[in-house]
Amino acid sequence: MRATCGEGCGSGAKVIDRITPAGGGPEVELRNSTRCSAAWARIQKANSSWRFKIQIRGGATYAADASPSYAAYTQMVGSSNAYRASVEIYDGQGGSWSCTGQH
Repeated sequence: MRATCGEGCGSGAKVIDRITPAGGGPEVELRNSTRCSAAWARIQKANSSWRFKIQIRGGATYAADASPSYAAYTQMVGSSNAYRASVEIYDGQGGSWSCTGQH
């Protein structure tokens, strides 16, 4: 299941976990809406481009880019599977991520 923010799932959604990249950077929220049976990751305005994602355990990954002008969101995923949010670490190595636990 993939829901969209236009369905009103943000109303009443709860932050169930947070992660800040190792070495510092913007906080990524892992959000869940029981009303919509959906989960997604959100990053508030960031002063530079940060990549973040939501991953379904054993399934798809949906990435998004932060913006200095507005909050950014990943696609929504069905919350019946385990999932986590991650934010890319800018350490010069590429491909390193800080992640929440699985929920």
